[in-house]
Amino acid sequence: MVRANRQPRERLSDEKPEADQAFLKTLSAEQKQAYAEAFRLLDNPASTLGWHYDLGARLLRLAERAGYGANRVNELARVLGLSRVRAYQHLQFVERYRSRNEVEELGTAGLCWAGMVALLGVRDEGDRIHLQREAVAQGWSVDRLRIEIRKLKRPRRGTWGRRGEDTRDGKVRLARLDDATAAWLASHDEITSDGEGSFFRVLGQELHGPDATAVRARLRSLVGSLGKLQERAREAQAQLLGLLAAHKGG
Repeated sequence: MVRANRQPRERLSDEKPEADQAFLKTLSAEQKQAYAEAFRLLDNPASTLGWHYDLGARLLRLAERAGYGANRVNELARVLGLSRVRAYQHLQFVERYRSRNEVEELGTAGLCWAGMVALLGVRDEGDRIHLQREAVAQGWSVDRLRIEIRKLKRPRRGTWGRRGEDTRDGKVRLARLDDATAAWLASHDEITSDGEGSFFRVLGQELHGPDATAVRARLRSLVGSLGKLQERAREAQAQLLGLLAAHKGG
């Protein structure tokens, strides 16, 4: 968190550096209040979405009158001790989620700040809402949510992959498929151990627990996905075996 070792104190005093004093002179009375409130929030960090929303609301109030330009946001981030990226994330958050009650409900439903940051990268509101609902309903981890977002962004007809990689290069795609297969096998090995703490024994217990409905929904989704994985793995295996057979002497 920001300035974790800093002692809370009043921010609108003569102790501020000259550059910060110049910034303060550009603020209205209402903005000075928002400035002080932003510092109080940063001095008392929390992980709730409500806290992030409150910070974003203060940043938006401070950025509004100056036309919300890049220089203004950069200056605002500097005087508050935030990174430029973090400042923009909070501004986007309150622009796309106008209701504090809504974000608190999302937090209660299981979405964390890292998940919300991932969702902010989805420009289409319909897609974002769909992914948000699926993440809540199926209890997706942040990693799973990021995977689903990448799948959404993947070009359907293009020839360029992530970071400018040319997906016409077979070696690139072969390496990705190999890495993904190795990751799946490693995950499978982790859940097949025996004993009291085994995955299937613990999962069986949770299907009778207080979160049984959410666990059951995600389990159904996983069963469906594993069926698709099995079909596509067989197809890929057959095609790869065909290539190897055709190039035995290569």
